[in-house]
Amino acid sequence: MTGQENLRARDDKFVEPIWVAGAGLRLLALARYASGWNGISRLGSDDMTFRSSVAELRLACERRERNSAEIDVSCLTSVLVGPELRKLC
Repeated sequence: MTGQENLRARDDKFVEPIWVAGAGLRLLALARYASGWNGISRLGSDDMTFRSSVAELRLACERRERNSAEIDVSCLTSVLVGPELRKLC
């Protein structure tokens, strides 16, 4: 269940989607209540931080006996554009 389907998730009544940002202990609450998660990919890092957070989310969902595919996932990231890298950092 994703997107619009989450809006009618409880007894055919309108349910506001709940989005959570962050990692760690928040993922346990996310696995139980949220319909979406916004992870973070830090500037200058590889995507392993985000990937490990997605893996943690899946484990948290398993512990709550919830299908992780029911949670929409997005990622906040930054991009710097300029002529020379040393002038950007």
